[in-house]
Parts: sequence; structure tokens; C-alpha cells
Amino acid sequence: MDVRTRFTGGALSEPLTEQEKQEIERLYTLSQAGDPYALLGVVRQADKNTIRRAYYDLSRRLHPDRFFRRAVGDLSSRLEAAFVGVNEAYALLTDEQQRARFDRRNPDAGASPESAGEQAETDAGNAGSGEGSSHEVTFGAAGAEVRSASSSAPSSPASSAPKRAQSKGISRIREQIAQKIAKARAHAQNAEQFASQNNWQAAAPEMYLASRYDPRNEEYKRKAAEYDHQNKMDSANKLIQIAENAESYHNVQSAHYHYKKACDLDPPTGLPFFRLAQVVRLQDGDDREIMRLLRTAVQKDGDNVSYRLGLAEFYVEQGLNANARREYQQILNRDPNNAKAASGMKKVR
Repeated sequence: MDVRTRFTGGALSEPLTEQEKQEIERLYTLSQAGDPYALLGVVRQADKNTIRRAYYDLSRRLHPDRFFRRAVGDLSSRLEAAFVGVNEAYALLTDEQQRARFDRRNPDAGASPESAGEQAETDAGNAGSGEGSSHEVTFGAAGAEVRSASSSAPSSPASSAPKRAQSKGISRIREQIAQKIAKARAHAQNAEQFASQNNWQAAAPEMYLASRYDPRNEEYKRKAAEYDHQNKMDSANKLIQIAENAESYHNVQSAHYHYKKACDLDPPTGLPFFRLAQVVRLQDGDDREIMRLLRTAVQKDGDNVSYRLGLAEFYVEQGLNANARREYQQILNRDPNNAKAASGMKKVR
């Protein structure tokens, strides 16, 4: 799949705003100017972290999924060139050897991103009116290479060789980007299908792979987190059911194991933590572990009176009357007529 099909494929809907059109023209002009620093909007002395942040911001703004089924029109080729240019600029500036070689051969590059941006705006305006020269730029290790469309002088075979190599490099980048985006979309579609069947165990890894193949897609990231949460909840509920069934048959070891596995998934419910605390008490387990489990249950389900009563009673057993009073008071604030909390409060005053 060619990158361009990602900008124009599918049924067109929302047109580009004037601001988006101007931004595409500006970034396209910068991508053709031969200065990767200016394109990414960073100074020559920028460190890798600064360059990486600038790259992620630009690639997100130019990402194909933002313009999928948008009425891009004649700006399709410029949008593609800007997107590819940003990726090439990032690859060059994060490679120490290529960057050093580029800097030696282009001493004025990156001197003033602001002035380059102003020039880009001027050139973008000229491009809209048909003024100015037409040229194509690729970023190579030896520096920026500019080819003027108006030049009629034929190039020698020797000088054409590196240009052909760079052209192949650009094609490879385009192909790799297109392949990754296609893989991400395929995994996302699989995930959506599994999610529609509430099969979170299958949906979660599929959406995770989609977010890995296309890490700049915020929607994939959001859904990957959502599906992972649903998968954990689903798995935790199944483990809790197994543990409760084991308890009903007085199989304490099995109950302990499955409650523990459910707790390891860190579900938002306090149930497995509370039940595991009871099982550990039956096994004469460590008091600190019991307290931790009861506190976790209360933290996750603060309005559950049973959990707070269990914690308060355990505090009393440990001689922590002040802590017990606090829990009893929390229960009475929610349920003033709670007999167990009222009775417990009298004992710890």
C-alpha cells in the first residue's frame, strides 16, 4: 500500500480547514528547503530528546490516520512529501555520524528555525500563487540535496547514482511506513471484532499490537489500555468464581491460589483482596499481609461496609483502637443506624 492511499483512500467527508491547508503548505515548503533542523523546528544544538519531542509532535499532526477520508484534494502529494520529509529529518538528526557529516557540509543549517519558518510561510504563499522555483529535496548523509525542476542541464551518470540510491531509500521508508500502518489497522480491526464479542482475552493483545505498529495513533493507545483493563477484569472475575467455588468445598489452598491470582491482576474491585484476607486468617497467616489486603479492599471499595467492618475488627484485634475508631466512624457517617459499627465504636472509646 502506498502512503498516498492512506491520505486519500476511502469515502471523503470533512474538508480541510484553511489553517490545515496553510500548515501543510508550510511544512511541505520546509521539507523541500534542505534544512532538517528548520523542518523539525529545533536549533542546531538541540539534543536527542528535544528532537524526538519535535518529531513526535509533527508526525502526529501529519499522520495519515488524521487525514484518512478527509478531502485532501491537490494537497495529497504535498502532505505525503512533508510526512516523509519529517521521518527522514528525524532519522538523519538522531544518527550521530550522519548528523555530524551533514553539519560539516551545511554550516548554516539550523542557525535560526524562526527565520526559516518565516521564509517557509513566504514560500508557501508563493507556491499557492504559482511563484517561486520548484525543487525536490532529500536528506542524505552528505547533506541536503536539491534538484531544481527548472534546470535543464542533464546530470552525469556518476552524479545520478547517489540520487537514485536516495530515491530508493525514500521508497523504502514509504513502504515501511505503509506496511506498519496496514498491519496496525489489521490488528485494530481484529481487536474490534473480538471486543464486539466481549472476548477481551483476544481483543487486548490485538489492540496492543496495533498500538505498537502505529505508536503515534492515540486512539489505538487509548483502546489498548481500555481492552487491557477489560481483559484483567474479565480474568479476575473468572478467578474469583473459581476461588469462591473452592471455598464452598472448603478447599482453602485452591481458594488462596485463585484469589491471589485475581489480586495480582490488580482489578478495581476490592472483593478478591477481602476474601483472600479471610482465607489467610484461616491459615494463620502473617498479620501484616492480612492488614495490607484489608486496607487494599477498603481503598478500592470505600463504600463497602463489610470491608470497613472487617478492617476495623482486625484493628481491634491488633490493639490499634485509634485506627478502628476511624473505620467505625466512616461506617456511621454512611450508615448512622449500623449496629455493628455503633457497638464497635463503644468498645474502642
